[in-house]
Amino acid sequence: MKTYKFNFIGVLNGSIGKRYKYSKTVQAENITEAHLKLYDTHEHISITSVNGKKVNKDYDLKALDN
Repeated sequence: MKTYKFNFIGVLNGSIGKRYKYSKTVQAENITEAHLKLYDTHEHISITSVNGKKVNKDYDLKALDN
């Protein structure tokens, strides 16, 4: 398993209102699974960086998995 540190903007599941900045570390087999695990606790997610690498609006998660 690999460890991924995501920085993102989103809301906690079930919350109403403003989106906030969050940082969460997830362990998963690959970056796609790690991304999906974020949705266990958050929604309306916009990722800003993964493992310290900035992500643009049109990101490709698999390109960041190295």
